[in-house]
Amino acid sequence: MNFKPEIVVALSVGFIPYVINATLWFVSAEKKKYAAERDFQHLKNNQKDISSGIASLGKDIDDYMHDLNRDILEIKLKLDIEIPRPKPRKNKDDNSNE
Repeated sequence: MNFKPEIVVALSVGFIPYVINATLWFVSAEKKKYAAERDFQHLKNNQKDISSGIASLGKDIDDYMHDLNRDILEIKLKLDIEIPRPKPRKNKDDNSNE
């Protein structure tokens, strides 16, 4: 099968840009995919940092309230103020109707 040089050149001129364009499109798509995955990982890590920050803040508040209650108790003892018995705390998970 003999091809005329004009046909080979015409096919080459049409096919080579197509291959280059397809390659560039693939590379661009892979870059976008990588960027999206990276952005998602950043968001995921930020969410973990925020969650741990909130947990730490909650613990700090609990510690502060404990110290504050202890200080108030000491003041009441020094001033000889009657200290009421604390009310029993209801458990959040307790569904019983007593």
